[in-house]
Amino acid sequence: MKSDNLKFSKALIGIYLLLINFSYGCASAFWFGATQEIFIDTPLVKGASCRLTGGGGSRYLLAATPGNMTVKKSDGPMAVVCEKEDYERGVLIVQERSEYFPHANRIAKTGPRRYPSTIVVWMKPNKFASKAEEEKWHATKKSYDDAIIKKENERIERAIKPPAE
Repeated sequence: MKSDNLKFSKALIGIYLLLINFSYGCASAFWFGATQEIFIDTPLVKGASCRLTGGGGSRYLLAATPGNMTVKKSDGPMAVVCEKEDYERGVLIVQERSEYFPHANRIAKTGPRRYPSTIVVWMKPNKFASKAEEEKWHATKKSYDDAIIKKENERIERAIKPPAE
């Protein structure tokens, strides 16, 4: 008899957790919104046009950078392609992250998800005016990349740090 009660209790807990997970995912669009605003920048290149394509097929166009646009959340990885005459095409794949629960990114893919609020796409000139201009471009990009790596490493450290007891 105890074995049957235990099995029944485990089944109820499983159903309960499944319903919570399902309702959380459905409610997230209601509570957290189905869209978000993002800012797109192409450093050192003003006026580039950018096409964004979400994993779910959503398509967007930003006529000129820098600029803001509204996109659908939870649409899977987003491809960002920026173009301007005399520059190499800039391409970036942007991943979503859990909106309010940083640890959910490594536990589950449910709940509200959003893209970063700022997307930066680097575009290299097809030809530099001088060697000094080329060196300046590379130094500026390296400085940006180093800052992003540092920020991401700090985020990872916070995410894997065990909770204080």
